[in-house]
Amino acid sequence: MKDRVVLDTSVLIEGLDFSIIEGKEVLIPKIVLLELKHMFDSDRYDLGLLGFNTLDKIGSFRVIGEEVDLNVRRIGEEVDRRIIELARVNEATLLTYDRGMFYLAKALNVDVVRLVPKFNISDIERLFTSGTISVHIKDKIYRKVGLPGKWRMESSELDFDKEALIKSIDNYAREMGISYDIYTDNLKVLQLDRYRIVITKFPLSDDSEITIVRALKRMRIDQYNVSNELLNRLNRASGVIVAGPPGSGKSTFAAALANYYLSLNRIVKTVEQPRDMQVDLGITQYSKNIDDMDRLKDLLLLVRPDYVIFDEIRNTEDFMFYSDLRLAGIGMVGIVHANTAIDAIHRFIRRLELGLLPHVIDTVIFIDQGDISEVYELAMTMKMPTGMRESELTRPVVEVRDFNTGLLLYEIYKFGDEIILMPIRRDENLEKILKRYPRKIIDGKHYIVVTKRDYKKIRQYRDMLERMGIDILVEHD
Repeated sequence: MKDRVVLDTSVLIEGLDFSIIEGKEVLIPKIVLLELKHMFDSDRYDLGLLGFNTLDKIGSFRVIGEEVDLNVRRIGEEVDRRIIELARVNEATLLTYDRGMFYLAKALNVDVVRLVPKFNISDIERLFTSGTISVHIKDKIYRKVGLPGKWRMESSELDFDKEALIKSIDNYAREMGISYDIYTDNLKVLQLDRYRIVITKFPLSDDSEITIVRALKRMRIDQYNVSNELLNRLNRASGVIVAGPPGSGKSTFAAALANYYLSLNRIVKTVEQPRDMQVDLGITQYSKNIDDMDRLKDLLLLVRPDYVIFDEIRNTEDFMFYSDLRLAGIGMVGIVHANTAIDAIHRFIRRLELGLLPHVIDTVIFIDQGDISEVYELAMTMKMPTGMRESELTRPVVEVRDFNTGLLLYEIYKFGDEIILMPIRRDENLEKILKRYPRKIIDGKHYIVVTKRDYKKIRQYRDMLERMGIDILVEHD
């Protein structure tokens, strides 16, 4: 390295190890100062401030170069050429983080050193204590510590420059060739290793904020409260919704289900934004970050997956994407934010014709505090809705049942122009019966299995059970 060094804009914004320039004459092109001033006066204020802070720390430097037309700044290559030319004329070494600048200077036979971003994954890891789910950096460092649904909040003072960390993450991603799932001036989302990073800036947020979420652990399907009956259902179910509130463990369960399907020699794909599910290498993870979701839909039809895990269903376009692929014959597992299992179904009711609902969704799994809380199954039948007495009121009804007990929980049907989601009043004695005796499904028909002795005790409920679509199977003692 020569006795004189020229610093470009990237070095001033990112910062540098000052030992590199110790004993050197530091030269700053006037066009670089103009670039920083333009950033400082625009919506890139934070970057301009970082650059000027670096200049303050350098202290002694000499400004070189002539006055330039401010419009030149808009022509990136011309600006780079001017900085490189100044390094050549002043017989100095050019320092830069910019890959393009480095190779351009090399091509023009100018002495250049490309600096490596000082950030690495360990800078994120040190923010996490044992059991930390996520870190939220704003005026302080806030940590969620615990397990999904069972966490507490901790806070500590910032001991670093938040804006410098944001820029370091940006430079590191560019250096390592890591693509962003979302990249705008005010919002950036990317996945670094097992960390999902969301960066927001003014005016989207009132101040810049960094949210980092870490996947705590990978789970296997047999680590959940999954009965053999439910596992058999998942083997043949083709429209599964995994629902739960934020942070309840929905994506972790969906990843376990994806790995389980892969173990059965099924072709499994995921659609995510960001791609942060902890799945096996045999599963291809597609991004939703595509201009036309129809193109992604066409792609999935071409690669012929047995199952697609969709994380997560947020807006109407997502609901239609899930529904179209399901109706095309692909097994779908969708992740939906909802406070209850029935809320997840209700989000589909507003977007689908009633007759299509059980063909798009046949199973709803509600996750709470990291485990399976409820399982619902949906089926269409022709009947009089519960509470109606006249036979001419018979109509198509979607029944929503508790998978474990077969108990009818809700009926969904049209009444005039309205779609009614009607909760069914529960009989406590009936619920006790359904929970006490084992259940079988034979040719799609629900049965509770009892002995002759027990049958005498519950036969008074037979009519009520039949109205619920459940029969009694008597086995010998």
